[in-house]
Formats: sequence, C-alpha cells, structure tokens
Amino acid sequence: MIGMCAKWLTQAPLHIKTVELVFPVPGHSLIPPDRVFGLVEKEIKRMETILKPVEYVEVFEKYGTVMLLNNVKDWKTALGNVIRPPGNWHFQFNQCKRFFLKRNRSNDVYVKGEPNYCADIVSYKSVLKRGKPFIDLNPDSIEKNKVVVKKDKIKDVDALLKKHCGENWKSRDDLDFYKQMILRAENKSNETEEDEEVCEVAVPESDLRI
Repeated sequence: MIGMCAKWLTQAPLHIKTVELVFPVPGHSLIPPDRVFGLVEKEIKRMETILKPVEYVEVFEKYGTVMLLNNVKDWKTALGNVIRPPGNWHFQFNQCKRFFLKRNRSNDVYVKGEPNYCADIVSYKSVLKRGKPFIDLNPDSIEKNKVVVKKDKIKDVDALLKKHCGENWKSRDDLDFYKQMILRAENKSNETEEDEEVCEVAVPESDLRI
C-alpha cells in the first residue's frame, strides 16, 4: 500500500504534497462502510450455496458500485526490487497507527510511521534501496490465465463440487469457471514435470582397492 501510494504521489497534481494513511483500532471503528459490510454479510449467510463468482458481484451491486479490475499489477514483485524490507526501515513498522508520505521539489518521496494518533515523533526518511527511485517503478501486469491454484486447494474444490453437484459435475456448462481453473493447474503441473531434469549422482571411484 505504501509503495503504491508513493508511486501515485510522484504523478499526482503538484498541489498534493503529502499522503496520510490512518489505521483505526480494530473493532472500534464506526465508519459508513461498516453498515454495507453488515448488509452484505447478512445476505450471503442466507444463501445456501454460491457456485459462481458472479453471484458475489450480484450481491455487492445491491449495496454499492462494483468496479471489476481488468488490469491487475504485480506490485509485490516490483516493490521487492525497489523498497528495503520493512524491518530495515527507520521506525518500527508493526507498531505504527499512521503512515505519512511526503514528496519534495525533486519529486522524491520520503516516508515516516507514527505509533500514536496524536503525537508526531518520527522524522521523514527514504525507505528505498540505493539508486531506486519510486518514479521509475513500473510493475508488470498479472495475466489471469497464468494464475495457478495450489494442488491441495484444487482437491478441496473438486471434493466440494462432487458433494454438491455429483460426480459428473464437469459436464455442467455453468461450472466452466472451475473446469478452466483445474485445467490450468494440470497443464502447469505437466510443464513443470517436463522441465525437471533427472540427474544421476556420480559416485567417485575410491583410490583404495581390495
């Protein structure tokens, strides 16, 4: 989140100098989305089964505006090459309740984290690796077809579908989402097995002979 906000700040209008991220105390926040979350959760609990992802979208659309993501970026991989690990930052990351990002005239972004809501005791510093500016950060897109689910999860999904839809669930046209998911996992598994090379361990001949 901090990396994405920092990248956005380098491209934001010039009058925006600072971004503040506030994390309320868990269980004690009273914000407008809480009511929406409660209504959505109540309706989903009344649904006996949910087979298709679109069924979630249909529920969400009753209580808000749904925006489907078409281009998802791999921020985690890209930021790993640019930002130092949070354990090496100049403040204790896990203790912070507020994070601040500030850019200067050179469009460099500096970060600080505050452990309190009302007191500012930490100074701004860079969290970047040497020679890695935020402005050059360009994460690659994640292609949906390349996302592969783990084998254990595939087994669980297959077992649930057999339980609710019968042993021949793959013959149903309305379950194409799961069929494609399992097919991608099987193809990926076959490609991995073909790429693995079996190497024989060379046993050196001993100089001692009897």
